[in-house]
Amino acid sequence: MRKGTGYAAAFVLLCAALLTGCGNSAHYRKAERGAQRYYRDKYGGKETVTDSFKAGNSGLFGFIGVKDRAYEMSDGAMVYWNDSEEYYADNRQAEEITKALGEEVVEPAVLAAGEDVKVSSYSFNRTGMESFDEAVFTAFYDGDIRAYCKEEKIVLQDFTLVMREAGFKERAEAFREAVAPFLEKAFAELVVVKADQESGLPDPDQRSFRKNDPDVRAIAQFDLEKGLRWFESIYIEAAPGIEVCSDVSNFVLEPGDIRVEEWGRAKDLQAILDAGYEALPVDAEENKNGGYLKHDRRHEERMVLADPEAAVYRAVFSQRVREQIDEYGKVGFYILMNIPDLPEGVRLWEYDAKKSGDPDYRMWIAAENRAEKAQYHGVKEDGLFYVGEVSWEEYRD
Repeated sequence: MRKGTGYAAAFVLLCAALLTGCGNSAHYRKAERGAQRYYRDKYGGKETVTDSFKAGNSGLFGFIGVKDRAYEMSDGAMVYWNDSEEYYADNRQAEEITKALGEEVVEPAVLAAGEDVKVSSYSFNRTGMESFDEAVFTAFYDGDIRAYCKEEKIVLQDFTLVMREAGFKERAEAFREAVAPFLEKAFAELVVVKADQESGLPDPDQRSFRKNDPDVRAIAQFDLEKGLRWFESIYIEAAPGIEVCSDVSNFVLEPGDIRVEEWGRAKDLQAILDAGYEALPVDAEENKNGGYLKHDRRHEERMVLADPEAAVYRAVFSQRVREQIDEYGKVGFYILMNIPDLPEGVRLWEYDAKKSGDPDYRMWIAAENRAEKAQYHGVKEDGLFYVGEVSWEEYRD
């Protein structure tokens, strides 16, 4: 046998083992028998499994590694097997359960939020998988949806409610209080649009909403244990022409929470950037085999600040903002830049040293002048800010 043929045969056998699950065949034969038994016990009758497939999402190697299964029954219904949590569910009663949940749970809760609202299409208990996107339930439904919610784990998904800002927190809380007792989880958001939205409420099925949308006043994410997690679009001035808004839930900035003070000149910051760049090896040993595993000057460019005499400013946080610093030493903000005497597109850059204190050789874009939407940026206290043009120089031997 030729050497290459042996390797090819071994590779084929390996792939076949991965695709078939190799030693798991007995396990899944048992799971299939269990699916049939589950379905008969739940609904009666003598339906059998007629087909099965992997229930999951494909990756680089297709559906290798997907452990959940879907089984088609002889009456056309589908049974789902969750392998890691070891339970069965099915879609036979999904339509009537979903209809009852909408009419008796969601619609009364929407009415509690007021009349001038719009609601997206939504679903319950969907697997959301590429190969098996179905609403499935474990318990038998006898027609009493409120009693059913006490037995079944109901998950509300893909839900968006849009409302105007008048009394929005009270209205949102009324909706949450009305719907929460019936839910195990909720992947839902409440969107509040500003009062000057004259063209009517936007259709949540036709557009998505972002925290930096100019017409969005607030967005709340559901947390059934802790209540609504609000992001409010309230900006404060950090410097002339620079406004910032908190991206921390339930935390609204107050005047003075973040400000800047002059630190030095662009030439001083340039010296720090150059020191960081010069600290890189010219050719890192890890890259000498043709890959790029470690930063070096051969692959990176030197940043050059256009105006050496431009002022550079340092960020200063209030104590209440310091309490919001995340594990990376930063606080998330949305930043709007509108400086009239600067051209559109001029950028606000931030430099922050690495955690180790070693100098870095890069700055990051924090905002662009007169951009239509605010830009998200994680800001580090003592981060240095420069407004102006930047160019890049390639390394030359």
